Amino acid sequence: LASQGDWPTLDRWLGWLSDDITRQRPGLVLTQTWLAFMRGQSFNMIEARLKEAEAGLTGSARPETEAEQQALAGEIDTLWSRVYYFRNEPETAITCAQQALDRLPEPMAYLRATAINSLALSERLVGQAAQSIDRLKQALDMADLPSMNIAGRLLQSLIAIYLSQGALRPAAQTAHSMLKMATANKVVFWQQWAKMYLGAINYEWHELGTAADYLAQVVSNNYYTFGIQYRDAGFCLALTYQAQGRPDRANQVLERLQDSIFATSNTQFLTQLTSFQAHLLFAQGQLDEAMTLSDAVELNVENEAFMLIESSGRTRAKLLLAKGTTASLEAADRLVAQLLQAVEQQHNLWRKAEVLALQALVLDGQGRRAPALGVLEEALTVAQPGGLIRTFVDLGPNLIPLLQALAAQSSAPAYIDQILAAYPVAAPSSSEPSPQSDSLPSAELLDPLTDRELEILALLVQRYSNKEIAAELFISPLTVKKHTANIYQKLQVKSRWQAAARAKALNLINNGH
Repeated sequence: LASQGDWPTLDRWLGWLSDDITRQRPGLVLTQTWLAFMRGQSFNMIEARLKEAEAGLTGSARPETEAEQQALAGEIDTLWSRVYYFRNEPETAITCAQQALDRLPEPMAYLRATAINSLALSERLVGQAAQSIDRLKQALDMADLPSMNIAGRLLQSLIAIYLSQGALRPAAQTAHSMLKMATANKVVFWQQWAKMYLGAINYEWHELGTAADYLAQVVSNNYYTFGIQYRDAGFCLALTYQAQGRPDRANQVLERLQDSIFATSNTQFLTQLTSFQAHLLFAQGQLDEAMTLSDAVELNVENEAFMLIESSGRTRAKLLLAKGTTASLEAADRLVAQLLQAVEQQHNLWRKAEVLALQALVLDGQGRRAPALGVLEEALTVAQPGGLIRTFVDLGPNLIPLLQALAAQSSAPAYIDQILAAYPVAAPSSSEPSPQSDSLPSAELLDPLTDRELEILALLVQRYSNKEIAAELFISPLTVKKHTANIYQKLQVKSRWQAAARAKALNLINNGH
């Protein structure tokens, strides 16, 4: 089932077994570990289970034969390689992946493909992208291609590496091949991966209708979609709707994603979720609320090693730039320097283009137009082969004068025209206060919340569902719904996460919440 991508069924079957039975068998402990990966649960939990499985290799329930022990040890190595990859320790990940390949027998093709996946992705992090691409292509040539699950694991790595190099066209071609194969073999899990990639690529190219079609299919069918691809498809779909001028739809997607993360215990994604909430609020012109949420997020600049749709560092830099004060520009300057160091060390050309553009905005904000144009020209040079569009547009209209100045200097004018054409007509400056910010005083509401509404708001901030709020306050869910509608109206918001951000910005709840 795991090799077929049917994680929900495997999860259900494993749930029928008691913890005592599961912990006595290293193979079952490893199955739990794979499921924890798929859900995006904490690495501390995953590491604890891996150590438990390692101990089981020498315990009373250890495998009877040397071959079985080697196979389980190879599976453990494979999982460790993934832990170290996501912890941005590529050298250790490479060692674990190579050890896994030495131990895993040839018939365990899916696990071997997963180890090759970790090995190739980690090689990319140390600047060996060409080598990792060759490794994956060789493995695909040797793979049993009728087994979509082996091919899917290898193709997924290949697409990710192409994206890291800013090579969106070969990434899209590979994703189309992946989708065609997965559809022919009726493997929904890999169809979802392919659609997520195609949606993200088309969003970057400003093909918003195509992007929305692919991404909505992923988000609407989360039975087969675990972890990163569901989260990133949701983030990208919300951005797509926002770019189409449909903020209500964007908010709905984000609320659905938030509910899913809590329902499936994807607690590791909470940081990205909070940062993305700030990102979307900023895109909707709510700078103060966005800053409040972003300030609550602990930055992890090293995550720039990955092609994440959401980055707390890049979002914070955009907000600091939009704030436009001397202090915020200095903070943005320091942060962007850290981000640039990270993307260069981890050989991430896609995100390097964005960080260079951020650096250009910092320089321009400091009154240094000439060096700003030089840095932006470098960003365009990195971005042009992949046809990156939204990377620049999503930085806001303050980039327009710089782009126009470069176009006037005959620096890739046709490409710059494509970027400028993607900007909305008469886009307001991202540093201008939003209508919502103007409509409410900073310290109080025109129509104050009642005590009951404040109680409900505090629980909304803690991400209680309506049913849970009703149980907590001994009222009906219908009453909760009515109070929530009143809260939204008074705060002039349209969703619970916007209400939470607004409440924090106005200090309507105590620090414990």
